[in-house]
Amino acid sequence: EEPSLAELERTLAALREDSEVAHVLLGLSSSLAEFRSWEETLQTAVRIVPELLGTGRCFAATLDRGRMIVNAHHGYSAEELRDVKAFAEIPDSLHILRQALDQRRPVFVADTSTDPRMNPQEAAARGIRSLAAIPLFPLGEVFGGLKVEFERPRLFTSKDESLAQGIARQLSVALVNARRFTLLQGLRNFGLQIGGRISLQGVARQTAEGASELLSGDGAALYLMETATSQLVAAATYGETPAPEVYARIDASAEPWRGLQDGETVLLSSSGTGLPADKSTPVAVVATPIIGPDALIHGAVAVFFNRSMTLSAEETEALRVLAAQSALAIDKAQRMERQRRVA
Repeated sequence: EEPSLAELERTLAALREDSEVAHVLLGLSSSLAEFRSWEETLQTAVRIVPELLGTGRCFAATLDRGRMIVNAHHGYSAEELRDVKAFAEIPDSLHILRQALDQRRPVFVADTSTDPRMNPQEAAARGIRSLAAIPLFPLGEVFGGLKVEFERPRLFTSKDESLAQGIARQLSVALVNARRFTLLQGLRNFGLQIGGRISLQGVARQTAEGASELLSGDGAALYLMETATSQLVAAATYGETPAPEVYARIDASAEPWRGLQDGETVLLSSSGTGLPADKSTPVAVVATPIIGPDALIHGAVAVFFNRSMTLSAEETEALRVLAAQSALAIDKAQRMERQRRVA
């Protein structure tokens, strides 16, 4: 049976729609192709995405231990931006964006005044009449998303849905590329800074700071091997770190840290089996050993996160390179200290 004229027209309309979406996404891909930091990538996105969807306001927020942190924004006055940031940090706020993250797909609200999913306070803010929430999952990690706001009710079509899904995919890839760029830049900066440290304490502090910044962690610690006990003892910390009684010492001969003795990078998560799920511990920890010139473990560097995370191969290798740079600096600092004591 031959297709009817109506069916052919619907097929042609769908093909035209797909072609238009592909053309728009190609332009977005070109804009995101330039290597930049993830912060700059998000700022580019919040400027371009609302134009693609026919509005003028958008912000990007990342998920951090239940809170939404606004990282980039476009189209807001100073007063509106203060309200956006304050509201985003309220626990369980922005639940349309959270719903998009839970469902791993874009979520749309055609009319905020009648949609039962909307929080009345959020609906009344800034005259929002409709919105689109686009989740972002670089490397499959729950990262955050974009909230695109409209001043009038809007009926979202299948074209809008396809466009939003394409935006989510392309921006997630761009964030991965931005992360790689940031890793290379971070390693270069760390190498320049650690080379100028001559004291062991200075090297320890710089390593903890450099590791936290390299992986965008909430805090970090540099551990050195205590010969008498064969345990790793915290020599320096940076940023937000767990309670000292929890992480002041690491027994690398016992689980869950045994992998350090074998020269492996260890990733622990409170959602898995490695960490207890309570407020005294971070949500995730990644640690890698510091191997000395004698091929023995001389210490370790650990980075703490207040969010769940997936460690990419590039991030694992970057942390190992930082540890190797730190090992050279520690050896140099220790030799200089021995020379000073002899003198």
